[in-house]
Amino acid sequence: QIEEKKERGEEGEVKVVEWAIPRHREESRVQGAAVVRNVPAGPPRVTPKVNVFLTFAEDGAEVAKKITKTLRTAQGKRPQIGVLILDEQRRKVEPNPENFIMHYFHKMNYVIPVLTEGYMEAISCKEPCDGGIMGSLDAKYAFFIKDLANKYYQSNWCRNDKIRCVVPKDKISILQHQHRKLDPIMKAFVYDTEIEELARRITSTFTDD
Repeated sequence: QIEEKKERGEEGEVKVVEWAIPRHREESRVQGAAVVRNVPAGPPRVTPKVNVFLTFAEDGAEVAKKITKTLRTAQGKRPQIGVLILDEQRRKVEPNPENFIMHYFHKMNYVIPVLTEGYMEAISCKEPCDGGIMGSLDAKYAFFIKDLANKYYQSNWCRNDKIRCVVPKDKISILQHQHRKLDPIMKAFVYDTEIEELARRITSTFTDD
């Protein structure tokens, strides 16, 4: 059985990367008496020092999955990176989406938008896209997250030290999108084929290695 571990110190906090096999009680019979012993859970998992908030529309979902897999997997000296995706935390997001997003936006070291036509359309709509109760939360709240990114950029004296965009190689035409060309925080980007290099750069900023 796999269960999500909660961050220590704050009850109810979501975990963006760490999963562990819990200790469980195992019973055996010895001469008619029940003996309960603890089964080791294995080595403790290290909490990531760097965490990112991935934001994307439905046409960027597959790229987002690949990015998530790469970032959550340690490579050599490069440690794993925590990745927050709204759809993975649906149960905790839905009671108060805006509050959840604002809370974790400021906790994340970086916010990573996946630039696609669907994303550009989503951030152009002030009203959340109506995808039904089972629709993608990431697509639905892309505009809200982008609005927080804009406000952060302005409050940070127009220094972009938090937003790093990803452009899928097969959607390179998005670079010519008028919205992207006029938006200063969309100018910092990498291609989806360069995620490992991005991971090394952002972890080197927040780690001692």
